[in-house]
Amino acid sequence: MPGGFRVAVLALESPSLGLTSRRLLPLAAGVLLALLVFQQLRRAEPAGEGRYAWGRRLAAGTVGLGFPVLLVGLGAVIFSVQWPLLLRPSPSSLGSGPRVSTAQTRPTPVPAGPRLLAPDPQVVTLELKDLPSGYHVLKANPVVFTSGEESSPSWDVVFEPDSTNTGADFALAESLAIVYPSVALANSAIDALGAAERANHFQQYVPLSKLGDKDVVWVEKTSNRKDLVVVRVTWRYSNVVGQVSILTSANNPKPERALQLANTQQERLKARAPVVHPLPNPRGTPV
Repeated sequence: MPGGFRVAVLALESPSLGLTSRRLLPLAAGVLLALLVFQQLRRAEPAGEGRYAWGRRLAAGTVGLGFPVLLVGLGAVIFSVQWPLLLRPSPSSLGSGPRVSTAQTRPTPVPAGPRLLAPDPQVVTLELKDLPSGYHVLKANPVVFTSGEESSPSWDVVFEPDSTNTGADFALAESLAIVYPSVALANSAIDALGAAERANHFQQYVPLSKLGDKDVVWVEKTSNRKDLVVVRVTWRYSNVVGQVSILTSANNPKPERALQLANTQQERLKARAPVVHPLPNPRGTPV
């Protein structure tokens, strides 16, 4: 192995040995250079000009002035180049022994996984007290899935105005909640609703504030009443899908009124939805 390459390898293996080698090599080279010059001067015999001939004095003066300059220059190189190397960890030290990094001095946020909820759907839907006066419950029962979908815990309640309430804000109001066994299935339910709404060319409404983890608002035309539309607010909160719909005038649909009712239901869901880990999943679908 060549000598220079061996020195480089040793410097990588031992920081103190590498540092000593880099400092002593320039000094050794300077001493050897000076010895070589004096040796050459000693061999040169004066040709009839005496021991202190002009050529000999010139050579001695050059060496006398050049050698200190050489040592000063080497010292400047040594201390300007080697000191920064003391601040660098060697490759071997990076892999051994304890060390403190800047990342360890700051708290590292731990990403929170999806919170699976297991509320009673019947207690997180709208109640009669949440609507204006003059309404009653038309029907209340679990959600009926017409597509053959496996049933999940759910509740669906429909309100209608009393016969004496001739100035009702909306002809019907509906509130439902479905507790899916995973966040992925809850997302799929909202995506399927959005695909159906777009296929029917219904109008999407963009609310000013977000509801839950994911929300969509649609204004749907009715097939039998041209003067009425359905404002449907659907959102996901973890693995629970909530929905509030109102049947209202097509001239003044008031989607913000449906959003107010949806916010009321969401607050109830947040207050009455216990967290479970994991939520029973009959389908075995991962969260």
